Amino acid sequence: MELSPMSKLLRSFQALALLELIAFAGVAMAQQDGSWCAPAEASLRSSARGDTYHRAIRDLVGCPVSGPQALAAQWAHPPEDTVALQILGDASATLRDRRLLRAATSAALNTSNRREVRLTAIQALLGQFHPSLKAVYRTPAEPGLGGVAYVMLAEQDHPNDRPGAEPLPPSAQDDVLNVLRQLSSDQDEVIRKISDYLVGRLPSFQGPK
Repeated sequence: MELSPMSKLLRSFQALALLELIAFAGVAMAQQDGSWCAPAEASLRSSARGDTYHRAIRDLVGCPVSGPQALAAQWAHPPEDTVALQILGDASATLRDRRLLRAATSAALNTSNRREVRLTAIQALLGQFHPSLKAVYRTPAEPGLGGVAYVMLAEQDHPNDRPGAEPLPPSAQDDVLNVLRQLSSDQDEVIRKISDYLVGRLPSFQGPK
């Protein structure tokens, strides 16, 4: 039997409501931690090192609730190992959350941190600014060159960013730029030149992400 126009309209509304409910449930599920999150967090609390540390950091990228807080805590005492530090930086650029924005900001501005830590924190800030951006640091061919000799700004075609449970504030991009402006007068020449270069480049990437 053919449905009346009113019945068809009602069915359409019901179908639309069902689709919205499914979409909402998908978002809610995406904002829940998986079963691997608690063990990964426990590994970091037990001062894991080597492959165990690397695996825990990578696992926490898939933990929108506990991951950002656990990763943020690592920035207070960054790993000495270069590989571990880079993995922490990559994870902190991928999992986009206001807690990681705050932690990377503090690490970048902390002049007592060694240069490698501060540059890795800047890398994390770029991911919070825009998921497609990545800084590739390099050694200049000769001294006295500008920031472009120290860093190349790369744009990834398929960024693998993931939202954390605490969304970035609307001011996130401006916040990152303000941090870099502060760093462009830093006492460390390399950080100063790199930050000054990025301040000039990033505005062209501002906007939806």
